[in-house]
Amino acid sequence: MKKTIARVLAVIAIATAAISAQAAPIKVGPVVGVNINSLNLNDVSDNFSADNRCGFAAGVMAKFTVPIINIGVDLSALYEYRTTKMDDEGNSSNLHYNYLAVPLHLRYDIPMPLVSKVFYPTIFTGPNFAFRLGKSVVNDFKANKYNIGWDFGLGITLVQHLQLSAAYTLGINKAVSHFSPVEGADIKGRTNGWTITAAYLF
Repeated sequence: MKKTIARVLAVIAIATAAISAQAAPIKVGPVVGVNINSLNLNDVSDNFSADNRCGFAAGVMAKFTVPIINIGVDLSALYEYRTTKMDDEGNSSNLHYNYLAVPLHLRYDIPMPLVSKVFYPTIFTGPNFAFRLGKSVVNDFKANKYNIGWDFGLGITLVQHLQLSAAYTLGINKAVSHFSPVEGADIKGRTNGWTITAAYLF
């Protein structure tokens, strides 16, 4: 699986690098970060509770910005490791899944005429598509093949290359369901959470 992830990221990196050579407004570079995931369960899951846990993310990002108006898009391909601690009436277990996440954001770089070469802030929003890698069932919870969310975030770009960002992802579809639910229950959960990243774009 690790070889497959590496190949996918390598292909995306080569493709985006080739595009950037043709178009100056496009910047490409590596991105790393941490995520804090929260699994929100439906109302019938009173016996279950979920605690936030940290995971990590790494991959590549491509950013396109229209000059003068400072509006653009960014597209990333990230390997994400997500984990959540579940508690079932005192019995704790950890859920951990691997994803290939593809966030696509509409962004606005806020003009800072006097200091823009040193730093400028950004706001962004857009869909986040995550495709499960590897096993689907962990500790009686089955993960969906894909997880769709919507990102809301802000960031700051330093010296026109280093971009620091924080995004909150609001889960849209069901992320996991209980594999052997108690009688009469239908336990499902959506994944929300924060992702904090650092990218260096060339």
